[in-house]
Amino acid sequence: MSNSDHTVPQGWMATGTPDRQTVTPDWL
Repeated sequence: MSNSDHTVPQGWMATGTPDRQTVTPDWL
C-alpha cells in the first residue's frame, strides 16, 4: 500500500483522496 503513496501526485494529496482512491481517483 505504501507503493501507492509514492505514485500519488501532489494534486491528489491536496484534494485529500483516500488511500484506496490514490490508485484510481473517482473525481478524475
